[in-house]
Amino acid sequence: MTFNEKVIVMKSIDVPAEGVMTLTEAGARLGLSVTSVNGLLQRGRLRWIVDPREPNPTRASRVLRVDVEREATRRRGRRRVDARLAAAAR
Repeated sequence: MTFNEKVIVMKSIDVPAEGVMTLTEAGARLGLSVTSVNGLLQRGRLRWIVDPREPNPTRASRVLRVDVEREATRRRGRRRVDARLAAAAR
């Protein structure tokens, strides 16, 4: 029997403070719950980093602002398509 193991490689990157958001902030920007933002992280739609300045390790997760904005744009486009499909079905 063969098992696959997911391995995460951590590397240091230099990101300015304004280039990251907390999961709560990302959820507010996307109109999603923190749980849904975690789902986007697990599916690889958003990248996360650990903020070394945060003393509480359970609150140290951050997402890249550029990824959140890209996801917001993708979702806006999907809503437009959904609205057109709903209008065509009437």
